[in-house]
Amino acid sequence: MKIDLYDKVILKTGEVAYIVEILGDGKCFVADIDYADGTSTDFIYPKDILQVIKMESEISKTA
Repeated sequence: MKIDLYDKVILKTGEVAYIVEILGDGKCFVADIDYADGTSTDFIYPKDILQVIKMESEISKTA
């Protein structure tokens, strides 16, 4: 699964997150995670991600 900067991802815990930095060639990410009580920036790993939702601008470039 290829994850790019600013992709929206669904975490296995159910939260939605937005990738804001890619570290170690995709071994770790810094993401803004939306929680019920607000947004927090934290590290996430590929194993934490259930689904990647590509930003529409990226989809239109490949269509």
